[in-house]
Amino acid sequence: MKNQQLAPAFVNEPAHQSKTVIVAHTGEHTKRLAQYLAAEGLMAGDGYGESKKAQLRFANFPAHSKEQFEKLVDTLERFS
Repeated sequence: MKNQQLAPAFVNEPAHQSKTVIVAHTGEHTKRLAQYLAAEGLMAGDGYGESKKAQLRFANFPAHSKEQFEKLVDTLERFS
């Protein structure tokens, strides 16, 4: 992913990663990225507590289609 540095996974150890939520550390780009995704019809959740302004959370449920995940990845790649 081109913007992997922009939104790296917050939890890197696979054994500790949630199966239902993907947390991305988006730092200073959080608000702008959330607005960009919303304009594309994609909703990301906020982080919690002190991380609220530096992380975005993405639901990772079986109800989401492969096409929805591909749209998210494609949209993230276009973000600049």
